Amino acid sequence: MKLTLSNVKEIKRNSNSPLTKRVCNYVIGRWGDYNDKKYIFTDVLHNGCRKPSATDMNCSVRLP
Repeated sequence: MKLTLSNVKEIKRNSNSPLTKRVCNYVIGRWGDYNDKKYIFTDVLHNGCRKPSATDMNCSVRLP
């Protein structure tokens, strides 16, 4: 299966797993932020599905 936004949405639709749906939501939401889409999954693997925070920018206040 090719890594496309349509395929990610299809995986989400066909899944019963809350974790799979959460990862797909994250990927769909961040799709435009990555030139090389495989790095979305690398980031999920290393950081989990979380919103970027101000601490990611060397600050001490978390964004909502």
